[in-house]
Amino acid sequence: MTDTVLKRRSALDGHWQAGTSGAIGPAGPGITLSLRTPLSMVQVDAWGALTDIAGQAVPAPVQAVEDAAGRAILNTGPNRYLVVEPEAGDLLAALETALGGAAALTDQGHARTVWRITGPNLRDLLAKGTTVDVDRMAPGDCIVTLLGHFSAILHCRTDDSADLYAARSYAVDMHHWLTESSLEFGLTLT
Repeated sequence: MTDTVLKRRSALDGHWQAGTSGAIGPAGPGITLSLRTPLSMVQVDAWGALTDIAGQAVPAPVQAVEDAAGRAILNTGPNRYLVVEPEAGDLLAALETALGGAAALTDQGHARTVWRITGPNLRDLLAKGTTVDVDRMAPGDCIVTLLGHFSAILHCRTDDSADLYAARSYAVDMHHWLTESSLEFGLTLT
């Protein structure tokens, strides 16, 4: 029997059209969207409090931590984390070894689509779709919320940059919401 390895494929294949659109001002577009792919993602549901995940400190509630290699641990609820890194090895196996049965692990690599949203109008865009006070959002914050009418995770990276995680099944609709809502600011898809 031959093992079959499926290559990760974005839910937005065929829907992503690089370019610029909308009301581009003299300073350029207010929003830039890019896809973060390929990524390895594992949900960690701990049986109790963890002090570290694979040698990396566990973030405080509603926070995220990221290391120099690009691995981020997002705190998405009590004793619940999403570990994300650029796809390089078997993240699930590495976490199983490191955590030694202290948590339930679920591979989410095929289950989520991740956008990086940057630009001076980031907070204006997010304010259109969530009740979260985005003006108080600080770098390192991790917020589970509704955006539009979709469940999402927002990871604030800098004052004008955030990663948005949404379920793969909502990716096309979320993408339409993001692009339509960004047009008044000017939009670049990279």
